[in-house]
Amino acid sequence: MAKINKDDIVAVIYTGKLEEGEIFDSADKDNPLYFKVGMGDVLPTFEEAVIGMEVGQDGNIDIEPEDAYGEYDERKTLAVKKDDFPADAELYPGMQFYYKDPDGDTAYAYIDTINGDDVKINFNHPLAGHKLHFDFTILSINAITEEELDAMYEEHCGCGCEDDDCCCDDDDECGCGCGEHHHCH
Repeated sequence: MAKINKDDIVAVIYTGKLEEGEIFDSADKDNPLYFKVGMGDVLPTFEEAVIGMEVGQDGNIDIEPEDAYGEYDERKTLAVKKDDFPADAELYPGMQFYYKDPDGDTAYAYIDTINGDDVKINFNHPLAGHKLHFDFTILSINAITEEELDAMYEEHCGCGCEDDDCCCDDDDECGCGCGEHHHCH
């Protein structure tokens, strides 16, 4: 039976949990995660864990914060006022958006807390500081072509809005001020 090697296209189903047991992400048989091993589309530790595995094989892995989304950094937060947002914006904790700084640079952010007129914006990844646990099963190896994989990524990449002010770019994360956020691979 074939074993997974670098450059193979793999399909997996998985459940990702925080250390406390809360599920933060999953993929099932109807919508598995496809990725090319060695391309950096998933966490490197996860990629390493699948190498040498076979179709149908189950695995699990714990990933420390420094090997996932980094440690939480309080310096990556910013206190602003509600007035800094568009007047018609419906603000709520967890709201994701792109923040444009005075130099015109954009960065992915989310609202951490709202206290009266004070809003705390957080630039940490939402999973920063968390140990992650994955239970997974290998569904297929090279069952699709690289062109089919690229087409999947293109189909799910973009903010999905028709806003000319959309700040999507060719980085790993695309989004816009409409509150939508999509992760691109």
